[in-house]
Amino acid sequence: MVQWCERGGAPLQSVPDVGAPGRRAVLAELRDVLLHPGLQWVPVLDNGATILSRLASRPLSSRANDPASPLLMASAETAVLRLPREMPVVDDPAVLIGGDGAYDHDLVEYIGSLAIVERLGVGQDAKLIVNDSLAPHQIELFELLGIAPERLLRIPADRPTRFRHLLVPSRASANGRWFEGLVPGWYRERLAAYLSTAPASRRLYLSRASAASRRVDNESAVVAALTPLGFEAVDLDALTLPQRIAVLSQASHLVALASAELSSMLFLLPGTRIVVLDNQHAAVNGNEPQIEAFAEACGHAVATVPCRAARLTGNQHAIDADLAVDIDALTGALSRLEI
Repeated sequence: MVQWCERGGAPLQSVPDVGAPGRRAVLAELRDVLLHPGLQWVPVLDNGATILSRLASRPLSSRANDPASPLLMASAETAVLRLPREMPVVDDPAVLIGGDGAYDHDLVEYIGSLAIVERLGVGQDAKLIVNDSLAPHQIELFELLGIAPERLLRIPADRPTRFRHLLVPSRASANGRWFEGLVPGWYRERLAAYLSTAPASRRLYLSRASAASRRVDNESAVVAALTPLGFEAVDLDALTLPQRIAVLSQASHLVALASAELSSMLFLLPGTRIVVLDNQHAAVNGNEPQIEAFAEACGHAVATVPCRAARLTGNQHAIDADLAVDIDALTGALSRLEI
């Protein structure tokens, strides 16, 4: 986006004293652009000829492997964007937020990009573009952030829309290897009323016993190892978002499975020590740097414990399997963090 704006002359604002060269928090002011939710909310310019694909957090899919994709493969390297002849047009200024209903992506990449917008003090009265089918956690989070429902411009997944004046903040994550340092502090500031005033002294183990997948198969052994160290088991799914924020802000230490809920480390106070139970299949395929980069952006110390799949059922992928935690490896990680 930065290169295109500099080449095309589109106004571009940079947050001062934030980030590093090549990783500056920026906001672009684009004119007469197209948005298609099926393209991960990546703006389309020049009547469909240019797609700012570097704004995508994951590789863009074509129709060959995603029937809902508007991209049709034209060759091994190129694709054709399929668009309707007629589409809605929004004339008033709007801010691109986006969203897909996934807790971790919404919290960090999409809603988190508001940190950049608000730091620059632009678009205070502009509509915020979001996904049409808002998940409960999205609705709840917008309410806690004080964003009125009428300010949200909800775009259906299958409805490309043209915008005459679009403000586009840079993504708060770059392929899981880097996270915008503005985001954790912004959340803590905006949600300060929900943070606990008690000292951060609780030791928490985040249980996923009630989840449908990605659970700890030998959780009883894990709890038995953690309890003498002062840990208590907490099920975040049983809590409302305000309760979740309050409980996490009391934590000085955290043991948790690598899952979407781990993005809630945004609500931990800086300096929290975290042990992550990571699927060894995910670690081999590059998940560990993502955890470390996210923890660093939040100001936490982290150690990971690679765990093997306890079993696979049917066509289940290894990444979704329940995990067997090596208790010796767990206690070793706790020791490395001086827990």
